[in-house]
Amino acid sequence: MCGRLALRGQALSGGPDGVAYFSTNGQNWQYAGTIDAAGGWKPNVVKGSDNGFVVTGTTTAGQNVAYSSSGGGTTWQPTGSLGQTAAESVESATVGAGGTVIAVGSASGGAADKQPVFVTASRAGAVRPLSLTAIAGGVVPELAVDGLASAGGEQIAVGSADGYPAVWRQAPGSGSWTLASSLPVVSAYPGLSTLTSVAHGPAGWLALGEPGPVVLTSADGTTWQRASGPITQDLAGASGIMTAADQSGYVIVGNAPGSGGAAGPYLWWSSNLTSWTRGTDMNDTGGSSQISAVTTDAHDFMAVGSYDGHPAVWTTTDGQTWTTIVLGLPPGASGSALQQVAIGSGGRVVALGQETKAGQAVPFAEFSADGGASWQEGPFGSAGPGTAVTALTAGEGGFTAASQSGQAGQQDAQIWTSATGSSWAEDQVSGLSGGGAHEVAALVASGSAVSGIGSTATEQAQQPVTVSLAAG
Repeated sequence: MCGRLALRGQALSGGPDGVAYFSTNGQNWQYAGTIDAAGGWKPNVVKGSDNGFVVTGTTTAGQNVAYSSSGGGTTWQPTGSLGQTAAESVESATVGAGGTVIAVGSASGGAADKQPVFVTASRAGAVRPLSLTAIAGGVVPELAVDGLASAGGEQIAVGSADGYPAVWRQAPGSGSWTLASSLPVVSAYPGLSTLTSVAHGPAGWLALGEPGPVVLTSADGTTWQRASGPITQDLAGASGIMTAADQSGYVIVGNAPGSGGAAGPYLWWSSNLTSWTRGTDMNDTGGSSQISAVTTDAHDFMAVGSYDGHPAVWTTTDGQTWTTIVLGLPPGASGSALQQVAIGSGGRVVALGQETKAGQAVPFAEFSADGGASWQEGPFGSAGPGTAVTALTAGEGGFTAASQSGQAGQQDAQIWTSATGSSWAEDQVSGLSGGGAHEVAALVASGSAVSGIGSTATEQAQQPVTVSLAAG
């Protein structure tokens, strides 16, 4: 019977729970019946389908229950127990063929071990749990890699696996990756989060992520723990936090709480991963700034982003006193921001970003031949509107970049190389197009070789993808 059902959780007299009212047009209503006149339960969810109505609730004995009606809500049939309320919750339900109740929810537990609940209950009283793994496309594994660093032949990649922070390690001389992060470490952070940046310095490895923030350290790349000291509290509320390190220490950059970065950038320095000093932006004039990437060489740290809609560069030699350089807008652009930066040999620096022209986002390059003192703007190869730069690194042969373009869910990834940053050529790399969304999220150079890592996402799964090529 087509119509609408309304439910009163408890009679006005304090009597039986679940008083149902039925209407064929949503305007005229009539009493239909009382669900479980014996009472002792509290209704939660009311749903309907072409096969009837279902009401789920909880009993005073701590059980999840459901009642179904194939008519106008006048007669109701209880199911068997759907599970204990202490162990799971029922968040939605419907009625299938033959009056079978289908209920879904989640098991109780912490963020790291919560599991889905999917059960069917027949009119005969049989309750049967269903495994999502037995349903094609029922479970889509999530895997994302957003940061990559190399030191002493060892590579560390960071990102997320099934929504939780993850660290992968490739040992020196090994061609395979192993998961290095442990459940006790990642489950200590409430909610879902991801690691986005990693660097190696004099005290070992530092990995950062958000929300949280998530701050992990490791002396050997194998055993990871939460960072000591107040740095996690110091970064509270910051967004886009990233790290870079050289032989003298580490920097953390990010964006302070505030709309559009109006509160200014976050700049922190440490020589030992234990004590941190807040950096100072010497040219800060209160404008709206946004930092997007940070890198280092043997002498300088450099970050890039935007300042009042213009491309901007932040530089420091000691990690504590920073200087902001605001660049001019590219010709014809109404706004632009730098998103990636790499420092090469001989004082060459390249920064890549996007500019807005005629309402379209177009990639562009800024390059410097004198360590960032002066800059020139140029196109980013033949990349057209809608192309996003996803990674950049510098090696012995020059610069290597990655980009992504295409419709959502069907993006292709591209690899580009340049000797100086002034002109770019696309390299043809297999495995980065067709059948889903492809992204190379991080690149790292080691000698004359460049390694990249990212993911390929389809409707069924998200899998890692790696690339290897000669630098430059």
